[in-house]
Amino acid sequence: MVKLKGLGRGLDSLLAGDDSASGDGDALKMLKVGQLQPGKYQPRTQMDEESLA
Repeated sequence: MVKLKGLGRGLDSLLAGDDSASGDGDALKMLKVGQLQPGKYQPRTQMDEESLA
């Protein structure tokens, strides 16, 4: 029987790093919509309200 080659170690072996590496910067935070600012490279400067709904 031919054994198929594969990663076989699970997704954690690919994505997991040190659990201690996650610092306070990785925490989720609740923000008000007014606190959000567009990104530096956001190409749209005006948003059509109808298309957002």
